[in-house]
Amino acid sequence: MAITMTVTESQFIREFDEMGRSNNFSPLARRKLYERMEDFSQDMGEDVDFDVIGICCEWSEMSAEELIEAYGEESEGFDTVYQRVHEASEIIEVDAVGVEPTYLVLCY
Repeated sequence: MAITMTVTESQFIREFDEMGRSNNFSPLARRKLYERMEDFSQDMGEDVDFDVIGICCEWSEMSAEELIEAYGEESEGFDTVYQRVHEASEIIEVDAVGVEPTYLVLCY
């Protein structure tokens, strides 16, 4: 038997700071992760465990350049790399007004 607690979006975002993981994801990326986990929970019809360390091990937030560096091959463009990552894993665009988007990648 386990004790469970419903976590709000603001609690979810704040927990990364409290666990010393502020630098892993931007606040906007944390919101996207919360939405993704909430959707996943609803789709599965069951609760999802909230584990900050596990999330930090499974997901990475990257710029377009970092995505190309991590997953690209010589002289491949962003669109090609994005498509390959999208086909092999999950990728979520984190788009903020006035700044370059970043990408949440479920590590594979």
